Amino acid sequence: MPQDYALGGMLLDAIRSGMVIRNRDDGEWTITSGMAAEAPQFNLIGYSYGSLLAAQTAWSYARQGHIIDHLVLVGSPIAEAFLTDLRGHRNIRKVIVIDLVQYGDPIHAGIPWLELVAGAPLLSRQMLAGKGEGHFYYAHVVSDSPRRWAALAERLVAEGLR
Repeated sequence: MPQDYALGGMLLDAIRSGMVIRNRDDGEWTITSGMAAEAPQFNLIGYSYGSLLAAQTAWSYARQGHIIDHLVLVGSPIAEAFLTDLRGHRNIRKVIVIDLVQYGDPIHAGIPWLELVAGAPLLSRQMLAGKGEGHFYYAHVVSDSPRRWAALAERLVAEGLR
């Protein structure tokens, strides 16, 4: 795929997530493959745009009576009201939020929409730099990525994910 198309797709995803997906959607969100009924835990993990998809999926499954053991939102632009709903749902046992503000990410869970829009130029610079800074701390592959990923995995195991 040409680079311009990839960047255009990312931009469209960012706009859609910033305006729509970051808020609660009571429609059905399902996983169509890769589920094992005998699994000891049902965990959903998402990063950035993926965190919004994980949140919507957790919300949908919880409303259908399924138990979500852990919902992990990394670098999530989720709306505060939706995050509150997720944390308050009896079928979602634990919501873990991992903000990346200490690395220079302008996005954080509960971010107001105008603040999210205001952070777009910085996000663009961080993405184009490709240095694994700010919002892209875990996304870009840099020399110490294996250490970063291992530390994140250790943190999630310490939170109870298996």
